[in-house]
Amino acid sequence: MPSQALAPAGAEKPAKGAVIRCLTPRKLTALYGDPIEWVPGVTPVDTDWPIAALEVNGNAIRLYDEEGVHFVGALRAPNESVLGWKDPEYSHVDNFRYIEARPHEVGVCPVVRYRDRWQLDGDEVMGIIEPLLQIQARIDETVYESLVSQYFTAFTQRWSP
Repeated sequence: MPSQALAPAGAEKPAKGAVIRCLTPRKLTALYGDPIEWVPGVTPVDTDWPIAALEVNGNAIRLYDEEGVHFVGALRAPNESVLGWKDPEYSHVDNFRYIEARPHEVGVCPVVRYRDRWQLDGDEVMGIIEPLLQIQARIDETVYESLVSQYFTAFTQRWSP
């Protein structure tokens, strides 16, 4: 109803198309193939598209592959974090119910990863935090040496005659 209220009078309904949703890595995990084994047109492994992706949102689970989206429901789901799925109470096969599969007709797993750093040859040498580690180590060392110096200087002031 709200989408109809925003459309001008006499406007046509939009046609079906691609939908883009941003998901956190805490809710979606993608499985990529090994790029060393990929030969274009010969082997089915491509690092641009994942082989499969798993989205977990509470009790609702979606498995994306190159043919469709598979909907699975969990009877019980962990409340704290995604790591709770390792508990046998939640990961046992009796906890899951297959609901349905819907074809997406894209030809590849319809998940696109966003990476904030790319190198032209495709290799990623450093992540986001790694360049900052050396700077943080220098700050830690400087603060430590300053505090040690301050401590021994104060000791000299209190106890010197």
